[in-house]
Amino acid sequence: MDVTWSPKARLSHARIYQYIFQTNPHEAMRVGRRILEGGNALALTLTGRMGRTPRTYEKSLTDINYILQYRLRRGGQEVVILDVIHSRRNWPAGEPPPA
Repeated sequence: MDVTWSPKARLSHARIYQYIFQTNPHEAMRVGRRILEGGNALALTLTGRMGRTPRTYEKSLTDINYILQYRLRRGGQEVVILDVIHSRRNWPAGEPPPA
């Protein structure tokens, strides 16, 4: 199974890294790497729950407090990571998280 990162997910990942890097470069590397590992692991095993927006799923990375929002395409042969969201971020059910 293929894993693709959407432009929005790549931008969120970069912003998370840059924000943490300002105060702790080592932690930024750890969190950035863990986000990538979590997303790429979906190629081997689909884990997570139904998402808060239609036709999406959410994989929680509880060790770093982030959620990978993803969707399946090509009959379930491709995972598209839509966004990387901090787990404490709130948004109404059924609506995408604010940009």
